[in-house]
Amino acid sequence: MAKSIVDYQYVDGGHIYQSVPFHPLVEYIMHKVNSDLRCNLNVCFANRYEDEKDALGWHSDDAFSIDQAQPIAVVSFGAEREIWWKPIGFKSPSIFPKEWRCKLENGSLFTMPAGMQDTHMHKIPKHDSKCDWRISLTFRALK
Repeated sequence: MAKSIVDYQYVDGGHIYQSVPFHPLVEYIMHKVNSDLRCNLNVCFANRYEDEKDALGWHSDDAFSIDQAQPIAVVSFGAEREIWWKPIGFKSPSIFPKEWRCKLENGSLFTMPAGMQDTHMHKIPKHDSKCDWRISLTFRALK
């Protein structure tokens, strides 16, 4: 079966990310995630966070090209960080509820269920103390 390489654009008119073929290890991890979650994720976004200052602001992975009937899976390597989520439109409180955040430990798998991007936003906040690098592999399904 031939593999297609598809470029990705978060929003219309936004930056276009050039796709590259899967590294065999990334492809193995994706197949393992698909098997464990019984889903059909077919694209991976790799993000590197150099230190505690690197962060990702509030957003939903709601681009038209993403299949919202599939979950989104995040596999983390390196320093422990947190992911926070909240309902869309909810103003963030001064102290963020513990039940709306999760530690992303080295080697962990975090999943956002199908449809969550329609109702929630998420972010990777800056870390409150010194930390080393982190790499996240975020698997999604493109239509």
